[in-house]
Amino acid sequence: MELTLGVGNYHTGINNLANSLQEALQSIDLGKRSNPGKEVYSYKELITFKILQYAPKNVLMDIVTGNLAPLKEHDDENQSDLIKTLEAYLQCNLRPAETARIMGVHRNTIHFRIKSIKKLLGMDLSNDDLFTLKLALYAKRLLDNR
Repeated sequence: MELTLGVGNYHTGINNLANSLQEALQSIDLGKRSNPGKEVYSYKELITFKILQYAPKNVLMDIVTGNLAPLKEHDDENQSDLIKTLEAYLQCNLRPAETARIMGVHRNTIHFRIKSIKKLLGMDLSNDDLFTLKLALYAKRLLDNR
């Protein structure tokens, strides 16, 4: 038996219970498309995906290609995991040791991969870069799970 839980926003009053239910149902639907395999999806955590789901497919593809193409090409040519590394690195709040633990590799491997990612993208992974890359990775997830 599979159990999936959706969590809507907090609303005051019994009259707004329906709003929270709708958000919870949307969370499950969108969560399964953006991050399949989880058991709990929160409306608040999915706000970026909620916005991106209204973007046309070609716009999502432009965001992904415009920001991740060098990494995808490198991954395809060298059978590397730079996109997965970048995604894990961002999920771990830029902590290489945590990223290495989650990916099951040595932290020096993560340092090398991050250096390669910066070079291939021509970015220093500043705050603006991080936002753009997260957006591109979110768009990629939506496209991959449509």
